Amino acid sequence: MLELNSGTGIDATYFTSKGHSVLATDLSDGMISELKRKKIETRQLSYENVNQINEQFDYIFSNFGGLNCIDDLGKVTKHLPALLKPRGYVTWRDHAAHLPVGNCVVNVSVAFIEKA
Repeated sequence: MLELNSGTGIDATYFTSKGHSVLATDLSDGMISELKRKKIETRQLSYENVNQINEQFDYIFSNFGGLNCIDDLGKVTKHLPALLKPRGYVTWRDHAAHLPVGNCVVNVSVAFIEKA
């Protein structure tokens, strides 16, 4: 599982406690230190640079912390197909932002996308 903008790792900790392998990302030095203290695998990078991750995931998650600050979600969503394994999923909480999905733009509170 890949988590974008993990912050202090509350969600990553929950997912690892349920047996999932999590790669937690964040840009902040303080958040990365906290994630490492909790023994969560980390990668320090901006959500706009997730293309630097050379892995694929069954699941990508964000509670939308940090992503609500981006001016164009397309800067992130354009990288998601390369990061997802076939039949992989993306879930994130969206704070009334416009999410491009295929040829549509959807305004939702929770996005759930499956890669074909």
